[in-house]
Amino acid sequence: MEGSGPRRTVETRCGREICVGQTTLPNVRLGWITLRISSGLGDGGEEWVTLSGAEAAALGEALLEQARRI
Repeated sequence: MEGSGPRRTVETRCGREICVGQTTLPNVRLGWITLRISSGLGDGGEEWVTLSGAEAAALGEALLEQARRI
């Protein structure tokens, strides 16, 4: 596996970093979106989430829907 494509990191007001990227398998039409979320404690702790394209799109829509309400 290898990371590919652009990555974007968003820092939250509570100090967590959310890194969004892509991971693909070489020579295979298979890939997914990755989210790495730091603990925010400066201890190097983090959680990983992998999503299909459809799951990432649904999450994006849900986040935008909530953001529009604020």
